[in-house]
Amino acid sequence: MPLARWTPDELSRLHRFMDEGKTHAEIARLFRCKVDRVKNRICWENKSGEQRRERRARVQRWREGKKLGKYVGHPTSHFAERPGARPPAPLIEDAQRRALAPRSISAFVFGDPPPGYSALDRRTGA
Repeated sequence: MPLARWTPDELSRLHRFMDEGKTHAEIARLFRCKVDRVKNRICWENKSGEQRRERRARVQRWREGKKLGKYVGHPTSHFAERPGARPPAPLIEDAQRRALAPRSISAFVFGDPPPGYSALDRRTGA
């Protein structure tokens, strides 16, 4: 369901109510709508033309990525390119060594840790 657009009359009334110092809840009651709708519109009205163009472009890029089946701009989309994302070489070598250690079929299927690395093996004084 598309969102209802603000009419020019509603916008002039909104600006008048804002100038009068009414709260978001009071304005929402006068318009018979949700407070979030009023807050979002006031936030939009306070943006500069450049900020509005930037926001529209960002939403357009998101929509295009959604059509392609991917979420463009996701914080982890470039995870491998971030500095410090790769663990140190000794940790990688240790993980490879443990992965190559002989394991039983059940340990392999159920993902049990190698001998000496489980919580039970590390428990002391029991």
